Amino acid sequence: MLELNHLYTLKLSPLQDVRLARAPAKDKSSSDSRAGLARFSVAAHGRYRITVDVPVWIDVVSPRGAIDPADFHGWHACGLFRKSLEYALDGEQTLVLQITGARVDEVKLVIRAL
Repeated sequence: MLELNHLYTLKLSPLQDVRLARAPAKDKSSSDSRAGLARFSVAAHGRYRITVDVPVWIDVVSPRGAIDPADFHGWHACGLFRKSLEYALDGEQTLVLQITGARVDEVKLVIRAL
């Protein structure tokens, strides 16, 4: 279970070894793709930002299905941040963060309330 406002390094596994919460909204996989899952909870309704350091596909999955991002920011030339996605989330729920399409063994990420 990930906590908000903490930097994490999520270890990824070969895609074929990961049981995804749902099919990715965009299939960026290849024979050497890596993937990972983590859970996080939000206590209050609001906007939340997920930021990662490498190119990956991010899906946020609720018990009702995938949640579309409300906003996107990308920095291809930045070595610290690769992209951020913002989501409008209902409070008092646990969600699944699904990472797919990675070509690396780990991803650094943070989830922040805005």
